[in-house]
Amino acid sequence: MYNPDHPSGSAYYGEEIANMPLLEAITDETQVMRWKIITLPKGTSRMPTISVSPRSLTLNYGETSTITPNTKTYVAGFNNAKYGYTCILANADVARLEVDKLASSQNSLGTVPSWMDDSSLRKSATAVGMTFLVTAKDVTALAGADRTTTITVIGNETGGQSELTLTVYPITGSLSRVS
Repeated sequence: MYNPDHPSGSAYYGEEIANMPLLEAITDETQVMRWKIITLPKGTSRMPTISVSPRSLTLNYGETSTITPNTKTYVAGFNNAKYGYTCILANADVARLEVDKLASSQNSLGTVPSWMDDSSLRKSATAVGMTFLVTAKDVTALAGADRTTTITVIGNETGGQSELTLTVYPITGSLSRVS
């Protein structure tokens, strides 16, 4: 990159090096990489994808639903079966998140939701496993917009992720859902 043959003279020999972007350490965890860097098996031509069943949830106070992630993979054995999934409930005021079925490895470590700021982390709930239970809390005191939140599911081996929407209705009132 150092060019002693630069047509503008010796003052420009290192111009290309001097114009390169500088990389600096970032101390704000909300600004660092959101997506995991992973190593896929040799010969992998397509990224694994995660689907979540159901795609959206609507619950009344006290109701429980199961979230079942599934990894579609194009390489045998690369399917999050060992370390499972990390499930992140963005607003724990709306519902309770629990592991329904554990991952097969006793050393299951979840993905750290590093793109979330400190206040979002305090409000969220995280669980690591294969399937998850979501139970609606009493949201009577919350404003309408606060009754809807997201649940993000991340594959701990593949790095793939999927998101679903959760809406919780209060115990009584005009917003109560009729089954």
